[in-house]
Amino acid sequence: MFKYLALFVVLAHGIQGQKIIIGLCPRVNVQENFDLDKYLGTWYEAEKYSEPFELGGKCMKQVWSGESNGKISVLEQLIKKNSGKVVNGDNTAKFVGNRNEAKLTLDTPGVPFGAPYWILETDYDNYSVVWSCIDTGLLNIRFTWILTRDRHPSESIMKKAYAVYDRYNLIKTFEKTDQDDCPSEF
Repeated sequence: MFKYLALFVVLAHGIQGQKIIIGLCPRVNVQENFDLDKYLGTWYEAEKYSEPFELGGKCMKQVWSGESNGKISVLEQLIKKNSGKVVNGDNTAKFVGNRNEAKLTLDTPGVPFGAPYWILETDYDNYSVVWSCIDTGLLNIRFTWILTRDRHPSESIMKKAYAVYDRYNLIKTFEKTDQDDCPSEF
């Protein structure tokens, strides 16, 4: 029992802010008939589970661009509030299985394994609900993001995204991403 408690403490400290839950990842469905071409482009992060990479940052966005050799380029960018420095994350995504199913893996340089990047629902023009859950045996580690095409989405768009979490009884303790005073060219 002590080793499981120690594992929990280590994971909780190392993952800071992500949701760590006892048990297996919940079953969720992903977007059917997924169309990558419609998904490409810029997505602004509206809300998420707290994420260490983004601490002290604002204006977080993802830019999805063309596919080459089965890999999709996903540039993540944010601006550090204290310095104004732009931080880039050059990632690649690839489909897990069927290309019509919105189950992807996101690979980040320097990380030895890819993370699940499942698009639970998107209308391509306004919002995308992204889910990631990693089973560790005794625990699962959850990440989620609400992405939107506008930096400041309307309340009705956010309600559509929240409804996806309600459908699966997923935890909705989000952190709002600061998208204020972002440079127009960013």
